[in-house]
Amino acid sequence: MTDRLRSFFTSRHRYLEAFLIGALTASTFMVLYLVLDGAFTFYGDFNVQQIPFYIEANRAVRSGAIFWNATTDLGVNFIGSYSFYLVGSPFFWLTTLLPLEWVGYSFGYMYILKFACATLTGYAFTQRFIKNKDYALIAALLYAFSGYGIYNIFFNHFHEALVFFPLLPLGMELAMKDKKHGAFAFAVFINAFVNYYFFFGEVIFCVIYFIVRAMSKDWNMSAGRFLLLALESVIGLGMSAVLLVPALMSAADVSRSTNFIDGWKAIFYQSEQRYGLIIESFFFPPDIPARPNFFPDSDSKWASTAGWMPVFSMVGVIAYLQCKKKDWLKRIIWVSIFFAFIPFLNSAFSFFNYGYYSRWFYMPILMMALATAKSIEDDDVDLKRGFKWTALITLFITLLIGFIPKKVTDGDGNLKWAFGVYAYADRFFIYVAIAFASLGLLALLLWVIKRSSKWFTASALICVILITAIYANVFIMIGRAHSYDREWMITTLINEPDGIEFPDEGDDTHDYRIDTVHGSMDNIGLFWGESSVHAFHSIVPESVFDYYNAIGVQRGVGSRPEWSHQALRYLLSVKWLVDPDNDSADDINKYSGWTYVTEINGYGIYKNDNYVPMGFVYENFITRASFETLSEAQKEKIMLLAIVLEESQAEKYADLLTMIPLSDDDVSLCDRIGGGLLTDDDVPYIAAAPSVPSMTTAVLTQAASTLRENSSSSFKYTTTGFESVISLKKDNLVFFSVPFDEGWSATVNGQEAQIEQVSVGFMAVKVPAGEDNRIVFTYMTPGLKKGALTSAASVAVLACYLITVMTVKAVRKHRRKSSEEYETEDEPLLKSSAYPFMISGESIVSDEQISFDDLSANAENERETAEEANGEGEQQ
Repeated sequence: MTDRLRSFFTSRHRYLEAFLIGALTASTFMVLYLVLDGAFTFYGDFNVQQIPFYIEANRAVRSGAIFWNATTDLGVNFIGSYSFYLVGSPFFWLTTLLPLEWVGYSFGYMYILKFACATLTGYAFTQRFIKNKDYALIAALLYAFSGYGIYNIFFNHFHEALVFFPLLPLGMELAMKDKKHGAFAFAVFINAFVNYYFFFGEVIFCVIYFIVRAMSKDWNMSAGRFLLLALESVIGLGMSAVLLVPALMSAADVSRSTNFIDGWKAIFYQSEQRYGLIIESFFFPPDIPARPNFFPDSDSKWASTAGWMPVFSMVGVIAYLQCKKKDWLKRIIWVSIFFAFIPFLNSAFSFFNYGYYSRWFYMPILMMALATAKSIEDDDVDLKRGFKWTALITLFITLLIGFIPKKVTDGDGNLKWAFGVYAYADRFFIYVAIAFASLGLLALLLWVIKRSSKWFTASALICVILITAIYANVFIMIGRAHSYDREWMITTLINEPDGIEFPDEGDDTHDYRIDTVHGSMDNIGLFWGESSVHAFHSIVPESVFDYYNAIGVQRGVGSRPEWSHQALRYLLSVKWLVDPDNDSADDINKYSGWTYVTEINGYGIYKNDNYVPMGFVYENFITRASFETLSEAQKEKIMLLAIVLEESQAEKYADLLTMIPLSDDDVSLCDRIGGGLLTDDDVPYIAAAPSVPSMTTAVLTQAASTLRENSSSSFKYTTTGFESVISLKKDNLVFFSVPFDEGWSATVNGQEAQIEQVSVGFMAVKVPAGEDNRIVFTYMTPGLKKGALTSAASVAVLACYLITVMTVKAVRKHRRKSSEEYETEDEPLLKSSAYPFMISGESIVSDEQISFDDLSANAENERETAEEANGEGEQQ
């Protein structure tokens, strides 16, 4: 019992040690920036997505508006859109315990916690296969602080996968090797719940892991164990359904998620440099995202192609692959390498998407870290051989990239010879210096210090921490060099989580959107909690994509309509323009159609002269068929003049609106909408397919004015949707520029109303004539209720499963104990000379079987001997 307690506390001490060392290592490159700036900022996606997403999501959770989020883009399903980024992350939910104004300052501390947790889970897995637990700790650090971990500081939410993935193979080992139940179900649940995108790739990898481990004969495979593992997989998946179902339903709407790789692209990478990038990424510290250096034309700017392990590089991995035969770990590493070089197999980890991503590399990196630790521990592994190959490959890549000749054009247009095909010379040689410094330290560790194993672990840990501190700081400093003004960002955005107060806006009214000057920082609106047409968010309703595609605005990962699309801004109720580069009073009228109002926190604030409040009615409609015959520019414009209806809707509401037909003998649009107040020069005939008039012509002003006169008297968002009050002279369709989504329901004056998807991607409801009609839209996340029921049922099944398992184990234990007690009672008989082949109830005969006749004969002989002995005694 004492030994068990000692073992228990010793193992717990090891886990605590791993966590604290991971936290210490992360602090070496995070604390500096927390001291300098107070808040950790980086560049690119981190600044314009990760920080404002956390602030806005905190704002949503605190207000209870967790179904529809009106602030993100034109409006999104909050759970569906943010589940990829943060909804399932326990680290996000920790920030909800902080005051809102502290959230933007929490990222540096959260990174320290994440890296510490990744070290902890990495150790939990690797220690199973390593006798010397110090080497397992080294492997855990190599995993957590690999090039992948440092590279993805750029993508804050990628670290959740890094933290929780080791629980999957660990849970599998516990189930198949140790016969422990429930751990794998929990591992499946937490990984699927945290991030569905990474979980899809983890399923692929776990299938590979299972097959290879089952073939290794290390597991005592049986049909029963396999079925129990499969059952736990289903239970864990079901437990995550409350988030997984709505998340997948939203992701399916994103066009990028349904573009699959095919043809030759599935067999060969279109960029030959990508092959070199994959190899190089495991021998050198990572380039920063969007600024590739070693292979600048590999078309992999945000692919997370990084795998270098500080100090040890690929030395242990190569040595292990060369020295081990028929080894399960070796097979997994080779399979991973094969998958990395075949586009179709590589894409399997990201829904078979056509875009190149290597965001699954953290999984083979865990295996490589384990192989490194096993190589250090196993004296049969020739580390010198692995070191030579690693050094040669590192040198070859350095010479190839750094000194290959090429022709370049000088400032005068003349061709001349130069050396090196890298993008940034200074960064290239810094990376090279760190890589060779690591190899130098490793040589010292392996052939000098390892002779005294007492000091090897401590020295190796110090070297890993030191190199990590150096290369991570270099990485962050280079990234920050591409950042916006950090002081401006912190003081005007992070410090303003409650937003700024626009002139003449009441607290309960939000019948407008804002815009920012094109080219300025993305997602300023999210920092302030303001809905903006200028947004950078990958997962939005399909209707948003449909609308932008219809009018010729490219909508990939962000909404950034050019300034020329003024009709769009009128339709979408854009009221305020925010100019971060506030000009002097001499140039305050530079935006035609917008009036300079004031300056707030250094921003120039302009008001839209043609602003239209949210919720309004049209006098005209156009059929979808006619709409599709127009040019993209004309489509944008006509949406101010008429609501776009499908053919069935046109028949249904023909008595409420006047149709604008498109025919050669049609009268001009000005006669339709302005009663002859405008001239043909202002609004040309659509039937003639004219050139699009200027966005500042009288037709747009007149159309906006007409819509404004027929708009809601009040409009505000609620925690479950939005509501509006409008007075109408006759029955009509009230239009809202809120994206259509299956989760919406509506009532008009308390009566259920049918929602119509109109104008490609927006919504309208029929409202009767009368004063102060109250319209209420309510949103419920599609799939959430079904997912919640599935999760609840799965938790119940898990409880029954565990109770059953424990009951069966208890019964078996009781039977075994009873059997042992029975054997103890019969111990003299068992030990008698009549059973010389039994010792303590266990047979010493393993291969040969003794027949019953032999036993009987043996017993008879012994009886005869005893009788003879007794007879002799009587005679005496």
